[in-house]
Amino acid sequence: MSATASNLIDETWIRQNTSISNHVDITLISPFIPIAQDILFSGCKGLFGDALYTRLCQGNILGDLNANEIHLLELARPALAWYICHISVGEIATQIRGSGVGRVKNDHFDAASREEVQDKSYKYKNFSEFYSQKVINYLEDNGSLYPEYSSTPKKETYKGGIYFGSKGSGCRRC
Repeated sequence: MSATASNLIDETWIRQNTSISNHVDITLISPFIPIAQDILFSGCKGLFGDALYTRLCQGNILGDLNANEIHLLELARPALAWYICHISVGEIATQIRGSGVGRVKNDHFDAASREEVQDKSYKYKNFSEFYSQKVINYLEDNGSLYPEYSSTPKKETYKGGIYFGSKGSGCRRC
């Protein structure tokens, strides 16, 4: 079974808990849900690792998640939601058409600049890293509750801080 067969978050949760508004076409976001799950949760660098991630996806499909697994998913959903925002913001800002990649413009909406989209993406990634660190800390303290979890060394993901731009010191994202 492919781990992407089960979305561990739905579009409603994303809309209610992130800055993605109801005016955004959900078909622009939906394809990024399984991609974000795979990147954030699976593999040796993922928050859960392959075995636990597969168990959570299977349990979600079969409806047999236990209370600890449900708690873990609830703790991880903000990280996943903001990571989805991070990887989908460029797709939301631009669209691929037969004539190429471009922005949709109308009389009531001004498209953001490339820098503004990148800044938003960076901010969303920072939010995701903050919530990912909470999951890492929780699993370090409670890994024994999840038999499929193998505690591989995880780096601290949250960078924090405030980025004021590169004027003055020449420093970039210090």
